[in-house]
Amino acid sequence: MTEISTGTRTDVSSRTTVSNSLPEDNFNRLFEVSASQHGLTNITTFTSSLGPTGLVQSGSLTKPNGFIVQTAGNSVLTAANGGDIAASVVNTKTLYDISVSKVSGSGHIHFVF
Repeated sequence: MTEISTGTRTDVSSRTTVSNSLPEDNFNRLFEVSASQHGLTNITTFTSSLGPTGLVQSGSLTKPNGFIVQTAGNSVLTAANGGDIAASVVNTKTLYDISVSKVSGSGHIHFVF
């Protein structure tokens, strides 16, 4: 830090701006799955498969970093490393930092990336 003395007063200034010192956002993309958009029996699978150029293949969805259940319906969420949980078991309108590989059923769920 730079100190500037003027008589009996010392001013301390910083070279970082407020916006540079704030943490980056954890999430920057959303994807919504709902029975009205994707059908009652539809299964949405998230993959992280990479194509030959090292980029995510077109048409595939990378695994989300978390989810928010708006309405549970009969949806079932499959965790990225295994295990299933019914969407009706978790609280609605709460962000869960759990990566999901698959979701099925009639719920309305928002995924964050």
